[in-house]
Amino acid sequence: MDRILKSGGVWLDNQRVYSRDTVILSGKTLKVFISPTQDVRYVLPDYSVVDETVDWIVVLKPRGLSTVPDRACERFNLTAAVESYLKTKGIGYVPTAISRLDLMVGGIVIFPKHKLAEKRLFEMMRTHQIVKRYRMKISRPVEGCIKNVVLPVDFNRKAIVCDHGKPSRTIFIRDQRFDNEWVAIPVTGRRHQIRLHAATVLSPILGDTMYGGRRASEFGLTATGLNFNWDGHRVRVRFSGPVDSIRQVEGAIVGPGVQPVPE
Repeated sequence: MDRILKSGGVWLDNQRVYSRDTVILSGKTLKVFISPTQDVRYVLPDYSVVDETVDWIVVLKPRGLSTVPDRACERFNLTAAVESYLKTKGIGYVPTAISRLDLMVGGIVIFPKHKLAEKRLFEMMRTHQIVKRYRMKISRPVEGCIKNVVLPVDFNRKAIVCDHGKPSRTIFIRDQRFDNEWVAIPVTGRRHQIRLHAATVLSPILGDTMYGGRRASEFGLTATGLNFNWDGHRVRVRFSGPVDSIRQVEGAIVGPGVQPVPE
C-alpha cells in the first residue's frame, strides 16, 4: 500500500492522498488505482533533448509514455522526467507541456523552463503562432499530393465530425519519397484532430484501430517539427530519427529511460 500511496495512486474525492494517517470522513469517496508503472520512473536519456535554450526545452516522448501524470502514478510520465532534468540544472520549476501527444504517439514536445516562458508559449499556441508538423503512415494508398481538410470536430470518447463541432483544419502533404507517408500540419489543435481528418478524407493512420486503421507493431504518427518566432529569431526544430517505445512485457514496464523507483 505504501508503494501505491507514494506513487499518487490513492485519491480522496478529487485529490491525491499520500499518507496512511489521512482521515476519511463520512460521504467521502476513496479510490485506489493500481498500475505496473508504480514500480518505475522515467528518466530522460541524454539523446532525448532535441533543443534547449534558457527559456524552453524540446524533448522526445517515446511511444507508450504519457505526457502528463495519470490517475495511478504521477512520476512515470514525460512531465515528471523533464522536471527532474531541470532540477539537475538547478531549476526548481514544475513545467507544463505546451503540446501534448497521445499515449501511442511519439516525437517532440516543447516545455517552458520558467513561468514567463510558459505564459508566452501558451499564448502563442492559442493564437496559432506555433506550427506543428507530424510524420504520418496511412493504411492504404491515396491519390493526390496535398489535402486541405476543413471539418468540424467534436469529442465524446472519440473524435467525430459533426455540424456542431469546433472548426478544425489540417493540411496533409504527401511525402513522395515513401509509400503511404504524408506530412500532417494541424492548423487548429482539437483532440484527435489529425487522426479523425486522416481517417475521414485520406486513410486511417497505420495502427490506429480506434479510427479504422490496420493493426501494426507501431502507431503511424510521429511529432517531428515545430516552427515559431522567439525574441526576434525564427526557430525551426526538426526530428527525423527513430522514436523509442515503452511496452509492458509480462507485467513489467520496459524501454529506454525506464528505471526502478529508488527505495
